[in-house]
Amino acid sequence: MKPRLWIFGTLVMAFAAVSLHHVRSGRESAAFSCHRLSPSDVEDLVKGTTAPPPSGNPRRRPAATVNLLLVGLPSRHAPDTLMRVLSSRINAPIYQGTPTNRIPIQVSDQLRGEDGGDNLRFELLSPGTRSICVSEQQRAVNVWRAGQTVRIEFLRDPYPDELTGTPRRFLINGL
Repeated sequence: MKPRLWIFGTLVMAFAAVSLHHVRSGRESAAFSCHRLSPSDVEDLVKGTTAPPPSGNPRRRPAATVNLLLVGLPSRHAPDTLMRVLSSRINAPIYQGTPTNRIPIQVSDQLRGEDGGDNLRFELLSPGTRSICVSEQQRAVNVWRAGQTVRIEFLRDPYPDELTGTPRRFLINGL
């Protein structure tokens, strides 16, 4: 009787450990919505992600630097994962490359605009697993102020935005 009880207890503990790992790993990336892609979609996205971001007009005044500090970016991803940050203000990527927690952005007059407001979209593309994970929201927040560090905190538990009703997946400087 005791060996059966020991085996049953071991199986229960193993199941609990696996379940806890699954819950924790899912919670870590709750700020991102993930989807499977077709092989052709992956190929198109990889081409777009590895191309350099568009350059600005050289006649404009020099761009100021803003540092994006990403807090809570999922740390577990495939080795071939690529990250892209897109700006809705200029409808173009502002960063493309390997996932990192600190991104210096050269902020042009076009990106800064009148008020510095922008909607950002974060994409993590894993060609090997043919998946893309996206974090975005529908609220413009003042992001682009010259010389500042912008703290972007990805939320473990997204909640509905009181203005738009869409999920708040990250906060920018606490907003």
